[in-house]
Amino acid sequence: MIKTLFKISWRNLWKNKSFTLINIIGLAIGMAACLLIYTYIRFELSYDKFNSNVDRIYRLSADIKLPKETLRESYSASAVAYQLAQDMPEIEDFVRLLPTSLLVLKDNNKYQESRTFYADSSLFSVFDLPLIKGDANTALKDPFSVVLSASTAKKYFGEEDPVGKTLHIMQDAKPIKVTGVMADMPLASSFQADLFVSIGTYGKIFKFPVNDMWANFTNVSFLLLKRKTDVDQLASKLPSFLKQRVPQELKESNMSFTLHLEPLKDIYLKSDRISHDNFQTGNQNNVYIFSIIAFFILLIAAINFINLTTAKAVERSKEVGIRKVAGAHRAQLIMQFLAEGLIVSVFAYLVSLLLGQLFLPAFNALAGKEIAHTVFEHSNHLVLLLAVAFSVGLLAGLYPAIVLSSFKPAGALKGRYISSSNGIRLRKTLVVAQFTISIALITITMIVYNQLHFMRNKSLGFDKEQTLVVETRFDTQQEAFKTALSDIPAVKGASQSNSIPGAISNMLYTELENSNGDMQAGTIDQYVIDYEFIPQYGMSVMAGRNFSKDFGDDTTTRILINEAAVHNLGYTNSNDVIGKKFKFNTKGKGGQIIGVVKNFNFQSLRQDIKPLSMALGKVNFSNYISIKLQGNDLSATMKTIEDRWKQTIPNRPFNYFFADEYVDQQYKAEVQFGKLFLSFTMFAIFISCLGLLALTAYSALQRQKEIGIRKVLGASITTIVKLLSADFLKPVFVALFISTPIVWFAMNTWLSNFAYHIDVEWWIFVLGGALAIVIAFITISFHSIRAAIIKPVTSLRDE
Repeated sequence: MIKTLFKISWRNLWKNKSFTLINIIGLAIGMAACLLIYTYIRFELSYDKFNSNVDRIYRLSADIKLPKETLRESYSASAVAYQLAQDMPEIEDFVRLLPTSLLVLKDNNKYQESRTFYADSSLFSVFDLPLIKGDANTALKDPFSVVLSASTAKKYFGEEDPVGKTLHIMQDAKPIKVTGVMADMPLASSFQADLFVSIGTYGKIFKFPVNDMWANFTNVSFLLLKRKTDVDQLASKLPSFLKQRVPQELKESNMSFTLHLEPLKDIYLKSDRISHDNFQTGNQNNVYIFSIIAFFILLIAAINFINLTTAKAVERSKEVGIRKVAGAHRAQLIMQFLAEGLIVSVFAYLVSLLLGQLFLPAFNALAGKEIAHTVFEHSNHLVLLLAVAFSVGLLAGLYPAIVLSSFKPAGALKGRYISSSNGIRLRKTLVVAQFTISIALITITMIVYNQLHFMRNKSLGFDKEQTLVVETRFDTQQEAFKTALSDIPAVKGASQSNSIPGAISNMLYTELENSNGDMQAGTIDQYVIDYEFIPQYGMSVMAGRNFSKDFGDDTTTRILINEAAVHNLGYTNSNDVIGKKFKFNTKGKGGQIIGVVKNFNFQSLRQDIKPLSMALGKVNFSNYISIKLQGNDLSATMKTIEDRWKQTIPNRPFNYFFADEYVDQQYKAEVQFGKLFLSFTMFAIFISCLGLLALTAYSALQRQKEIGIRKVLGASITTIVKLLSADFLKPVFVALFISTPIVWFAMNTWLSNFAYHIDVEWWIFVLGGALAIVIAFITISFHSIRAAIIKPVTSLRDE
């Protein structure tokens, strides 16, 4: 019986090849898109889950409380984790990570390794980072020891065993011993490293007592808690711990901090704390958004399938009547329609796997990371998708199965059910739902791209064009390199600084005299610059003056601040802050404020402009040299600059980037989000149009004789096209009105994540709706015009 059932189902599907093909393609594309999105979501949710102790690892974060704000830092002072481990029995182990960029010398080769951390020897006890070679217990125990990733070890030593070999680091070529080789870190890790250097090395080089430093918020600390630890109870002990352990000197300052425990498994997607170098963060909202998109695309595909199946099934009312007269039971008819739905859905499922695998490389490129090597990696994905395919197949077959199997044979054979009003209403409702989703996706895509365009083109308060930035990394020959650039015709100017707009800047404990005459403390961003930095970047000093070689005190006791700092201090007029006092650190140098720089966006447009101070550097202070270029022969200019670099700083690699591209990198996540969103919006529109095309073809076929009669009575081709198009364009207008308030609310919520953003204006909805209507009309027109130009004699020849 089952064999006969499927044989008849196959014949029926083969008889209507075009409709069957459209059903398979539409459903397959929907399921393939859903599979890719689900793979992406699974990857995003998997961050740090490779650690076997992920449920017991917590990041020790700090809220630094200042008079006017609280900084939610992911860093903590290096002494805190060390002392906590001594005092709290709940803590099994801890590890501190200090990110750095390290110059590594190997023979005549130079490498600037930006993915480097100083780390405690407990690193491999806390995290699952398996060593291929070396002893995990002792690899980072001694000063001047380093563990390399497998790919880095191969880069340095080829196929040789690197353990026990010596590398040299920093400009003065300090020797460091390779004590281990670890497997390359998983991509789904919230921090990435190629080298781990023992934290004892940091203490030896910089002469810092790492375990006693309470005010340096420069490292990320992780705690491994003992099993069955009550985390809330441990967190409740932290305030009393700080009260007992924080040095009196820090307590007497105007700055204080509180400690917080963040689960490692939540850091990538859920943490709202400041992120730093070598640490990745995702966006939980994007995961939610793509989950909704996956559901909607699958819903559109399912609606298509159900719509076309129900539309086509009505033609089979006479078949149902004949089979009932021949003795078929209702259950048999229901099974017949369900079998046809299942056959189509299973074929669509198989095609979706092929499409998913085909599009995966492009999807990885759009996502900006390799989320999977193949769609077949996780069998649970495939089983879930197969269950979805079965469900859609059953739903598509269920309506016609129940409705048609209930027809009375006499009425069915007379064709009374062909124009069922219930069926027409259902199909129109489904078309409305389909285009509500499509219009929403079109409008959202337009808003996302408008926001990206706004961020890329907004005036940031500085000139980033034609600026080449070379990484000097505090090299002692940086002044010689800058001087060597002066006679290159294409070099308009060069300036030194410890940071540039778009890069992470140093944060320094600073006391500034506020409008009440008090010294207001805070940890604020600081730029250390030279005399040329402000004019070269096109910044303006709106009160006071810039640094000048005419004033000897500028190098020691003078600073500039930005407008945000002025307002933070309570001044309404920038001129009022000129001459006010400042002091760095609790026992650091002090002096006077000599100027106010007009606000510029030195961080992403996601954030408000924060207080910033600028001090004049002395010797070897710069991390970057910014070179203003002119002329058209860029390649020749770059070659000349590189030659000067090799002449003056031969022991360091020539690493550079362009300022405008660097600033754009801040919005890489938004650009990738926009590209992914656009791609899946196009999928959704294509599936919707595919269904609309088939429904229009079916409608034209059903109304063929009506069209013939209208043409005999004098109706023009235009009138016929309007008649056929109106039935399908009306639901699109309804969809526009339904989608508008939903999109307005959703996108205003999304835009609230940006300190600077566009307004959601009415014309975007009009344009989005107009675009959807044009797409729908073009889709409908093909079959409408085709039906309208058929000669009446052809339409009516059966009468």
